[in-house]
Parts: sequence; structure tokens; C-alpha cells
Amino acid sequence: MDSASSEVALGQLLTILAQRLGASACAVGILSRSQGLTQAVYWQPGHSPTLSSSLRPLLDLLELPAVRSPLARTELLSISNFSTLKQASTLPLPLDAEDESGDLLYQWLPQFPAPVQESTRDLSAPIAADPDRLVNWSNPGSILVSKIRFQGWTNGVLVALKSQPYVWTELDMQLLRAVSSQVSVAISQIQLQQQVQQQLQAQTLVERLTSAVRNAWATERIFQLALEGAIATLQVERGLVALYKYKDPLHRGRANSHRSGVRITVESLFPVPPSTAPAPSASVTSSRASAEEEVPAKPSFQLSDCGLCQQVFAHPDLAIALPNYSESQCGVANLAEPIRAADVFDLATLPSVLLVPLENQGTVLGILVVQQRQPRYWLPEEVAFLRMVAAQLSTAIIQTRTLRQVNSLVDERTAQLQRSLDVQAKLYEKTRQQVEQLRRLNQVMEEFLSTVSHELLTPLTSMKVAIRMLREANLAPEQRDRYLEILEAQCAQETRLINDLLTLQKLESQSAMAQFQQLDLQYVLRDLQEAWADSLAEQQMTLEAEVPGRSLMIRTDPDSLHRILTELLTNAKKYGEAGSKILLKASLEVVESVPQIVVSLTNTGAGIAPEEIPVIFEKFRRGQGATQKAIPGIGLGLALVKGLAAHLSGAIAVTSQPLSGADLWKTCFTLTLPQSPDLSR
Repeated sequence: MDSASSEVALGQLLTILAQRLGASACAVGILSRSQGLTQAVYWQPGHSPTLSSSLRPLLDLLELPAVRSPLARTELLSISNFSTLKQASTLPLPLDAEDESGDLLYQWLPQFPAPVQESTRDLSAPIAADPDRLVNWSNPGSILVSKIRFQGWTNGVLVALKSQPYVWTELDMQLLRAVSSQVSVAISQIQLQQQVQQQLQAQTLVERLTSAVRNAWATERIFQLALEGAIATLQVERGLVALYKYKDPLHRGRANSHRSGVRITVESLFPVPPSTAPAPSASVTSSRASAEEEVPAKPSFQLSDCGLCQQVFAHPDLAIALPNYSESQCGVANLAEPIRAADVFDLATLPSVLLVPLENQGTVLGILVVQQRQPRYWLPEEVAFLRMVAAQLSTAIIQTRTLRQVNSLVDERTAQLQRSLDVQAKLYEKTRQQVEQLRRLNQVMEEFLSTVSHELLTPLTSMKVAIRMLREANLAPEQRDRYLEILEAQCAQETRLINDLLTLQKLESQSAMAQFQQLDLQYVLRDLQEAWADSLAEQQMTLEAEVPGRSLMIRTDPDSLHRILTELLTNAKKYGEAGSKILLKASLEVVESVPQIVVSLTNTGAGIAPEEIPVIFEKFRRGQGATQKAIPGIGLGLALVKGLAAHLSGAIAVTSQPLSGADLWKTCFTLTLPQSPDLSR
């Protein structure tokens, strides 16, 4: 017999009983082991029997003092006249049938109000009218009540009611008892089918959770699936998942640890209260904006503010089942106010609560909570079912956290590897640059050695030839003088080369001394113009000096300044075009309130390539043109200029630009010196 057939049979039995007794109304109350009366079947004349969750009519009758107290001690109760209550008779329970379930009916019934939402279902044909409107169940004329027992348990109550006083006969009572045995079987079938359906729902939920965990669903989706399934299976009103967050992971799960560092956050709640649900929007864009702006923060509170959560923390292997919450029942004095402050459990509205810990190896990860309005004695199988759900949630939490840690570790290792690769790339680039620099230095060194060898060997060869010729006894005086001049010139060239090297070494080691004097650049430039006139005339070149009409004073080292200008003029002569003009110009400029002397030397001839300008002042570096055209020199002149300029607290710069229409370049060296240097630096 299935559940539907059992319900129809129950209605038929109730109809037969009512007709045989001539009752004004009959009812069967179905008693749950955990929740007391949960459903009722009503019969009234002209209406089909109806299975209903409306308990108010039956409770109005059973809670009457004249019914409640006697029925607690009897199996069958008859009251012939409620107005006098003088003809009431009772039939005691058999001794072998007494058990705690007989009293449970009256321990639970007075505590249960009618459900907020009521539903009725006709067992045969049309929907019956509300029995509460047709019969005054709280003020009958006479009643006949029998407990319904099945295998030693009270699983219901059977009531026959007449509107007028009536003396119930022994035959009526026997009929009621006979029908009660049949009704108990029908009720057990209904409850069995409900239990089977509940077990199927529980098994399906656990399987779905297992699949969700295996497929690595987001924990929020798994929480929602678990809550929806648990609420549907247990027929409760609300469920939530809250997680424990620890400041000190080394102490989590220890009952004697410091609890102030533990915070509890409600991660999932079902059903979601309307006040916290996101409002619908007209467009996708506004919907996203609305969700970001209107979704409230998740409820959160300290572990020390919640007595129930403290008990879970102290006993991670135990579930907490409260049929009807009260502070005295829980034994936690500080429970009510913190929970109201946290606005989480709302035990005033949902007093029946079951908490199951989410734990892993003794560490409390959180709690799974289900609640309802009506008081409820939570059965062991219900607790076991919720524990299976909690085990799946704990696995999902550990899996998610482990995956997050693995991803974080992978990201960290990837970042470290990327940083290592970046460092290696930089080292490789640095090494490549160093190799390239060494290659260039090696090339420069080879050129330098070649040039120095030439510059040293050529004078020595000339000197050697001159000495050999001077040994000839029959030389004319004119030839002897000529060879002596060659010896003197070549010796002077060698001396200048050695002096240049020594001077450059002193400048680089900052051991060179300077004697600063007050000079007038007008006279310095005019003296240079006169001194270089004959030398430049050999190449048909001229030197033009431009100075202000008045004195241009500077405090500097005369020898160093003279050496700088000499090297620049020598360089201009070497690379200048025959017949060209060299312009030497001096002026006074003020930069950031500091007076500076600017001396520029401009010539026309071979230029300096743009890529050579950054290295033109390095020692032993010469332009490609100089090497190709075999222009004498070893690349020390401009290096000396740069060192001497720095020695005088100044700077040297160069620009070189090609002239249009000719294979010539205009090159300008600019020397900048302070008019009065700060000698204290």
C-alpha cells in the first residue's frame, strides 16, 4: 500500500466510524515522534475526509483541561456531557503497553501553535470546507477519544464528536477501538512512506553534494545546494552555514585556546530574507551596479559573543539539538543578547534549532544550522543525515582552501620563476653588453697598440737614422745641423707623448694641482691667434678670435686653460679643410644666477659621426676618419681636454653637423667654465 492509498483508506475508515457512531465530526491526528501532531484528517457531514496540516481545530479540543489531564493517563476517554462532566468514564492503558510515548503526546501538544501556512488536501474527491468553520471543536456536547498505538508507540489520536450530550455505549467504545487498530496501520504506512521519501531525498542530496565536491564547485554553490536539500528533506524553515576564521591557526580547534581571536561569518543563508535579496533592474548594466551597491555585508560576530558557537568550538564532535530554545535549557547566560546583536539565529522566532559542526581532524571549520518555528525533538536519524551533509561541506571547504593554497603557491612559484627569468635575462643582457664592451675595448686596444707603436717607433726610427748619419765624419755642417734638428724634434714628440700620459694619469687620480689666477680672456685669445698664425698658414687656414669689446675676466689655472685651447686648435688643424677658417669665440653667460664663461671653437672639415660623439672624449678613442686617413695621434688630446675641463670645474661638449651641398662637416667644441670657481669643493 502506497502513501496515497493509505491516506484514502484512512479517510474511508473515518467515514465509516462517523456513520456508525452518528457523530457530528470525526478527526484523526497523526503524531510524529519528533514533532508531535503534524497532520490531521477531518470528517464532517456532506464533506469528504481531508488530510490537512491545520491542527487548530483538533488542538482546541485536545487542549481542553477536561480532555488533556485524563487522556494523559488513559487509552480511551469518553465524555458524555461537557456541560456537567459528571458522566465521564475512562479505560486505563494495559500495563504492558505503557511507555514514554504515551506521555509524549501531552508533553508536546500544548506547546504547538497552528502552523503559519496551512494546507488541505481532499482524500477522495472535492475539497472540503474548513472544519474550523462548521464545528465548534472547543465546545462540543460529547466526545469519544482513543489513543492510536502501533508496535508499542502512540502514533496518533482518534476523536469522535457530537454537538449534543450523548452517553457513549460500550459498543461505541469497542467500535472506536476496533477502528483505531486499523487507523494505526494506515498511519504507520503513511509515516513509513514519508520516511522512505525522506531517505530518498537525503540519499539524493548526499550524492549531489558528492558530485559537486568532486567537480570542484564553488563553495557558495555547494552551501546553497546543501541548505536547499536539507530544508526540503527535514521540512524545516531555515538553514545557514557559518564559518570560523582564526587569527592564530596553530590554536584553532582547541577548547582551552584564546577565543577572542576567532570570528564567525555567515557565508550562506536559505531562504534569503527579502530585505537582503538584490533588487531587479531594467538592464544588465544597472543590474550589475545594483548588485554591487545593494548586497549587504555578510553577518559576522566574535566567537565569545555566541554561547552555542562556543559549545561547538569546545566539542567539535557533538551536535547541538534544541527542541525549543531557552537560556535555561542551553545553560549559557550570555547567549540571548549577543545573538540578537549579531542578528543571526533569531531564536525568538525560530526556537527549534539543530547545529552540526563542520570539522576536520578536530579543527572546527564552521557550523551547519537548521531551524523551525514549531518545537521539535530532533531524531537521531535526522542528526545523522545532517552530519553526512556537514561531512560533504567540510570536504568542500578543505578542498577549496587546499586548492586556493595550491594556486597561491603556484602563483608565487610562477612569480618567483618569472623574476628569476627576468634576472637571468638582465644578467644575460648585461653579460652580452660586457662582452660587446670587451670586444670594443679589445678593438680599441689593438688600434691603440698599433697607433702607439707607430707613434713611438716612427720618431725612434728617425732618431736612429739621424744618429747614424751624425757618426759619419765627412758630414757638412749644414747636414749635421739638419740631423740635430730631427733628433730634437723627434725627442720633443716623444716627450710630449709621455707628458700627456702622465698628465692624464694625474687627472684621473685627482692628484693634479692647479694654480688659479685672474685672467683677461681678451689677451689669452689674441695671444693664441698670433701664436698659431704661422702654423695654420702652412695649411692655408686662418684663426679668427671674437671677444667682447671690454675685458672678460676669469679666475682659472692658466696652464690648464692654455692646454685645453691648444689641444682644441691642434684637433681643428688636423681635421680642418685646407683654406678653411677656425672661429674662436668667448662670451659671458649667467645660468641660475651663476656667471659662466663660454668658449667655443668651430671649424669646417672632417666631421664626427653621431655614434662616435658619446665616446669621442674617451682616451685612445679616435674617429674612423682619422684611422682611414692615417692622421697622426693616439687619441689622448680630447681625453686631456675633458679631464682638464673637469679639473677647472667646467665641462666640454661637441656638436658636428654635415653641410649641405658639400662633403664637409661643421664641428663645434664648447667649453664652459665658472667665472669664479668655488675652490672649497
